[in-house]
Amino acid sequence: MKKRVIALLMAGAMVFSLAACGSTDSSDATNDTSAAETDTENDSESETEVSGDASFLIGYPTSASYNAVMNAMHLNRSTIAEAAGGELVTEIFEFDDATTIDAVEKLITDGCAGIFVTPVSNDVLYNVTDMCDEAGVYFVISMRSITDDDVKAYVEDSDYYLGCVYEDEYQAGYMLGQALYESGATNYCLLTTSADNTTGQTREQGLADAAEEFGLNCLDTYRDPADATEAVSAVESWIAKYGSEMEGIVRLGSNATGDQSAIGAKLEEYSSYDIKFVTLDTDENCVSYLEDGTITATLGDLLIQDSIAAATILTNAVTGNSMSDEPVELALQYSIISDAEELEAYYEYMAVDEPIYTTDEIPTSLLALDIDGLEDLCNSMTALEVKELHESR
Repeated sequence: MKKRVIALLMAGAMVFSLAACGSTDSSDATNDTSAAETDTENDSESETEVSGDASFLIGYPTSASYNAVMNAMHLNRSTIAEAAGGELVTEIFEFDDATTIDAVEKLITDGCAGIFVTPVSNDVLYNVTDMCDEAGVYFVISMRSITDDDVKAYVEDSDYYLGCVYEDEYQAGYMLGQALYESGATNYCLLTTSADNTTGQTREQGLADAAEEFGLNCLDTYRDPADATEAVSAVESWIAKYGSEMEGIVRLGSNATGDQSAIGAKLEEYSSYDIKFVTLDTDENCVSYLEDGTITATLGDLLIQDSIAAATILTNAVTGNSMSDEPVELALQYSIISDAEELEAYYEYMAVDEPIYTTDEIPTSLLALDIDGLEDLCNSMTALEVKELHESR
């Protein structure tokens, strides 16, 4: 089945991504403070509680704690479903294949007509596709692309696969490598995802190509820290082992909530070392670290845009208004952020406890769009535009 490829090129310095979290890494749920600057713990047994008033359900496997970006993503997904008369329900998963399958199965059992999927590996998509085909449930991949040709052919053969929305993860790795080079650093240590994480693999390839081009040297790698404390311990061990030889740290993503800020705080203690720190994604506390130079550069977070695009595609499909006869690919493009004011604007106007569009605006502003219109929307969505939109109400 021939797919339609659409590149969502983000215009303006105020447009922000997540990595990539990816599409972001299997974190990409990877930013780390809630809107109230505390984690919101979800019921780990089941998140599927419905009002009874919805005409349809769409399901989202989600993490056990939210930060400001993740909260905004969830709120925008929920509001889009609500605007069409539906409801978003969630189910906890742990960003691995087994819990992905369990969450999708549970959401299907609970009556979801459509499901968001964020696969950690390509192979899990065989199971997801089979389950959705058997149940007649639409699914869209969010924050990921399919990187295995055999898996891609299998998934695209499904009548219920709508396509994927993802961030250009190769570009992310390359851009961070280039930013490190431009900062004057050569020798770096790498904090990244597990070796089998397909998003992380793509980011690492981009970084490796940048390293070859710019003459960068990776001294050490630490994978998949369990929490922020473990990530900070890795940084401390690098400093103890390499001292001033380690000129930079590249963070390509992790599932460790709060690790960006925690690393920033630790590097402030070692400010005399002048370690350049480039990170794929951030949290609210990183604004001050970018301002004082502890963080050298980051990438614009695209996860809210990702969630809006995926929710629009999925909601239209389950309400009988499919946006395309073929699976679509929406590839969001990162931008480098080195100005604290740009990052601050994102957390002030987009990663907030208010959806980009209200339920009254969504039918015409999102659901009535075709794919080209959705592309144009994403091209022009900036933090300042969102501010103007909200102030005009």
